[in-house]
Amino acid sequence: MSRRRILILLAAAAVLTATVLYAGWLRRDTALQGSGTVEARNIRVGSKIGGRIDKVLVREGDSVQAGQVLITFDDHELRAALQQSRAGAEKSQRGYRPEEIAEARAVAAQSKAEYELKKNGYRSEDIATAQADLDRAKADEIRTHLDFDRYAALAKKDLVSKQQLDTAEANWKVAAAQQRSARHKLDELQRGYRPEEIASAEAHYHQAQANLEKLERGNRREDIDLAKAAYAYDEARFPRAPGYRSLRRHR
Repeated sequence: MSRRRILILLAAAAVLTATVLYAGWLRRDTALQGSGTVEARNIRVGSKIGGRIDKVLVREGDSVQAGQVLITFDDHELRAALQQSRAGAEKSQRGYRPEEIAEARAVAAQSKAEYELKKNGYRSEDIATAQADLDRAKADEIRTHLDFDRYAALAKKDLVSKQQLDTAEANWKVAAAQQRSARHKLDELQRGYRPEEIASAEAHYHQAQANLEKLERGNRREDIDLAKAAYAYDEARFPRAPGYRSLRRHR
């Protein structure tokens, strides 16, 4: 084989080898390859309306779409709060019932009487009655004491039984206790009420009178507006649209 032919064969082999290598490089996957852990970002989901959860419709790791219901709530407490605020707004606008005003008027009259009683002290006839009770208790104490002394003397001569002596002593002790109680009551009536008791009765009277005037006058316009605003706020938190009990994904 001539030298020229050998050179031609070597050149052809080089061209073929280069072509194969270039084609293999074009078919090679250019993606970056490696090993590791892919972590997703946690998203906290919250509701504008709190309450007891009724149902959880998704599980951890589920894919969710915008508008999909995630959680439903038990709305009984929210319904009750809405009804309460509605009743408060209606009552505030309607005013108080006649029987409520009559009850407040009776309470004010009673508190006024108690205050005047404590301010002026006990009546003279009450003190006289207490004095008569004390005098009667003194007489009973003296009589039962004399009976006990007589039975005690007879018991020394074995002329009465021990049971009779014990009965006489018990009667004397009861009469003495009644005398002390009557004395305490008379002293209390004569001394009158303490300043703090009078002050407490006066404060209670003024409070009852103020409450009566409030009921007779009716609610102020600002109170009515405040009750209406509270009801409107609760109503806005409790929409009537379908799915109002649910927590949805918005985006």
